[in-house]
Amino acid sequence: MAVYKYIEPGNSNQLTILSFGGGQDSWAILLELIYNKEFRQKYALNKLLVIMADTGWEHPKTYFFTAKAADLCKEHGIDFTLITPDMGHHPRTWQTLTHNWETHNTIGSRAFAQTCTDNIKIKPQYSFVTAWLKENYNITTEKPENVFKWFMAVHGKIRWMIGFADGEDREKDRSSDPKYRQNVVEYLFPLKEAGINRQAAQDLIVGYGHELPPPSNCTICFFMSLQELLWLFKNLPEHYWHWVKLERNKLNASRAKGQPESKNHGPFPGRTIIQQTKVAFEKFGHWSDQQLNMYKMSHGHCVKSKH
Repeated sequence: MAVYKYIEPGNSNQLTILSFGGGQDSWAILLELIYNKEFRQKYALNKLLVIMADTGWEHPKTYFFTAKAADLCKEHGIDFTLITPDMGHHPRTWQTLTHNWETHNTIGSRAFAQTCTDNIKIKPQYSFVTAWLKENYNITTEKPENVFKWFMAVHGKIRWMIGFADGEDREKDRSSDPKYRQNVVEYLFPLKEAGINRQAAQDLIVGYGHELPPPSNCTICFFMSLQELLWLFKNLPEHYWHWVKLERNKLNASRAKGQPESKNHGPFPGRTIIQQTKVAFEKFGHWSDQQLNMYKMSHGHCVKSKH
């Protein structure tokens, strides 16, 4: 078992992973890795693995651009995987964003602790990487902790790139991470390191001759702004009304359990989704579709997410 002891690896460049969200920041990093030799040598000198966990509720255009990213990676010999629920890496009760809500008559809310990102984005990635390491490096140990430790002992730390633009202060405090992960994984934020903000990332994508993807976020995220809620109502009505149905189920189930109305919240505490939408129309109903689309393209809204 000495191989599993924490050691200082001799080479930390054997494997680099890019957490790909399908949005503008991770697209900018992917294009830099493909077209910028200096960037590639700095961050992914050897093996590069690009992974994305499917939430089941990405924007239709995000799925379109994710398919384009997969094709681009294949063209350039980069290993790309979209981790879908059928692959067995999503938690049992979180097969999609709404799976847990539908099963337990609950719903994501600004009033509650956020668990969706961890369950449908982060956990599937770590589970997939564990299986990928075992398959590609002939690691026979079963415990995920030991898989990562084995890899570090033989090949060095895993470098894990995350697409946060400069000015997006979402970097997670790693002190609560498992001890082995703190020792084995080196998290990198290339855009922040280079001072590339959201606008600069957009310019970089267009400068490489690629169409600009929309920001990556779930269509029915409770962190969305009033403008984004109005956009959702107008552009994805089937998503909007399914969200309203899930909220109604949650509120009714909580009432049946005797929960006071003051504590019975939907996504937006103090207002139902429909009430929040009315406020959105009052404040931004005069915006044109073009204005809403421009706003929608300008930023992500899962601002509380940390990785």
